[in-house]
Amino acid sequence: MEAPSKNAPRINPKLVKTQAPSHEVALKPEAKRKAYLLVTMYRSGSTLTGEMFNRNPEFLYYFEPLAIFGNNNAPLQKMKMLNETFHCKAPDATNYKKYANPKESTTTNCLNEGVCMYQLSTRFCKPPFCWNPDAPATQCKKQCSSPGSDKAKLRHMERICKEEVNSVAIKTIRFLDLKRLHPFYADSYPIDFKAVLLVRDPRSMYHSRKKIHLGLLHGNQKEMEGYLQILEQECELVAQNLELLSNTRTLESRKTFSIRYEDIARDPIKYSKAIYNFLGEEFNEDVSGFLHDAIAPPKKKLDQSKATYTTSRAINETTILNGWRLDKMVTPSELNRIQQKCSKMMKLAGYLPIKQERKKDLSVISVDVTNKYGNL
Repeated sequence: MEAPSKNAPRINPKLVKTQAPSHEVALKPEAKRKAYLLVTMYRSGSTLTGEMFNRNPEFLYYFEPLAIFGNNNAPLQKMKMLNETFHCKAPDATNYKKYANPKESTTTNCLNEGVCMYQLSTRFCKPPFCWNPDAPATQCKKQCSSPGSDKAKLRHMERICKEEVNSVAIKTIRFLDLKRLHPFYADSYPIDFKAVLLVRDPRSMYHSRKKIHLGLLHGNQKEMEGYLQILEQECELVAQNLELLSNTRTLESRKTFSIRYEDIARDPIKYSKAIYNFLGEEFNEDVSGFLHDAIAPPKKKLDQSKATYTTSRAINETTILNGWRLDKMVTPSELNRIQQKCSKMMKLAGYLPIKQERKKDLSVISVDVTNKYGNL
């Protein structure tokens, strides 16, 4: 999870190459290559949303390759990794070791494995990357070694990108400011770039983050102050993004599909089809079949599986819209602070403030599901 910095340097487009890195061989000339970026936040429901890319055999999908940067706000280097990955260079985390915090477990894992969070991409949980017949479609870390630990596998990843697919899709929670992505949006960029901006009720995100921090990570209440500060910065950036996208004359608006988690979770097939239509892609049976499975009852509860990135869970409207209201995890002071600091973002995205005394009264709605939001 990244804490965006207001003082971070603005990206200089000249520092981001708009052509293939020099190591490239000629890519398939018959069609302009495509690059898709799912831009979102920690605990936003992006694992579910990202599966519409992950389960498509026509895409090469990477789950959070920017995790190597941890909380380090290094926008130019992040842009460099994204650009090279779009151009079929494997996102080898070891190339960015100087930007990794060795005290963060996520970045340590990235350096040990080479490719961050490889186990959450179905392609790397099956041959030729993994030959274990017991490997699941995702979460295959126990059965499959990282493709980044083997230079031959890294080269094969690049061959797949160049010769077998025409689209690279990446999910990230570490690059939330759409304005900084302008070099990719530019018409001069040699790859057909589009983004999907996924937002979620900040109260729900905070509830989920706190539940994991206090439960699975055995943290304490005092440490939640840092989470609140990060959430406030994220709300500010999301509000800026939504205002940017409201101007239909901008490149960002024309090339970005914005969507709420609350909408896609309630009707994943409908909204996945809408996103595919926006991207100009065919909504195939693999994607449709997975999304049907994703809303089936879970085999394990979250606290049993110890998995923080999962899609196999029972999904119902009460949980989607009001899960944060069903317990005491979010304190009255935290609720007031979130609703105050995130008020602009909430208003733009259709999230309604709730008074503490009405928190458990589910007849009082907290998400406006009647009004049109985003691209629909």
